[in-house]
Amino acid sequence: MAERDPMKYPQPMRTAAAWLGWVVAACLACSTAYLSLRQMNARAELGAERDRAELTALELRSTEQKAEAERILAARQIADLQQAGDLTRLKIVKLASPTGNSPEIVAIAVWNPSKQQGVLTVANLPRIQNDQDYQLWIIDARGKGPVNGGVFAVDDNGAARFNFHPEQPITAPTQLTISREHKGGAAKPEGAIIATGAL
Repeated sequence: MAERDPMKYPQPMRTAAAWLGWVVAACLACSTAYLSLRQMNARAELGAERDRAELTALELRSTEQKAEAERILAARQIADLQQAGDLTRLKIVKLASPTGNSPEIVAIAVWNPSKQQGVLTVANLPRIQNDQDYQLWIIDARGKGPVNGGVFAVDDNGAARFNFHPEQPITAPTQLTISREHKGGAAKPEGAIIATGAL
């Protein structure tokens, strides 16, 4: 039996070696791509986490600023009404959006029952049209309906400071409400309720 010539089959061996090299290169390329993708995903997750942390910090600062604004507003109103009567008889109410859709609204009222007058300070109220006004209402448990506390306008920042006197005596106030009405106000609430709070 004749011996095989080792040089008789050189091409298949060279082809197998080349193929093996391509497989190794392809595996390295896939591994590199996979690691790069993992690194990109990790960076994206880190960036998203950093954004969430920054948003949380902003919300916290906003809450702290709002609380400070409310404290300052209440302090100013109390100072204004201190000379009008006994401080212990003053009622302080915070008004808020009834639907919770406008958490940025700041509205504080101080009511002096002995003098039948109060001070309302607002900030960040929504802009209204030129033919509209904001109107304050006092709900009296012993009355027949909301009592008009007067109309007021706000500046470009939605802010106003308004001294109010109800049209008729209030004996058992339970709630203050701000509505958006036509210019000059309405005889009873007709427009959207912007903020309300219990006395």
